[in-house]
Amino acid sequence: MNFACLDHDLERILLVMLHEFPRVVVKAAEEYKPNLVARYVLDVARTFNSYYQQVKIVQDDPMGTATRMALVNGVSQVISNALGLLGIEAPEKM
Repeated sequence: MNFACLDHDLERILLVMLHEFPRVVVKAAEEYKPNLVARYVLDVARTFNSYYQQVKIVQDDPMGTATRMALVNGVSQVISNALGLLGIEAPEKM
């Protein structure tokens, strides 16, 4: 994968958001505030929705497509994990 091909602003924002997930979970647990995880997952979902509308995931460059698909899979996993922490079952397909 070539993460240098992730040059759209929303791709960078999503990468930072995914990186913040463990910190958000720890803070929510320490402060007994599950709403922090709920707000986080809502923000990730909104940002991804904007990204999906603005960026073509499958492109002519196979490496770029693979890297963007890895980002999509990462977002999907984090959303699923966050919802699981909140006791919400994530749909398999939307």
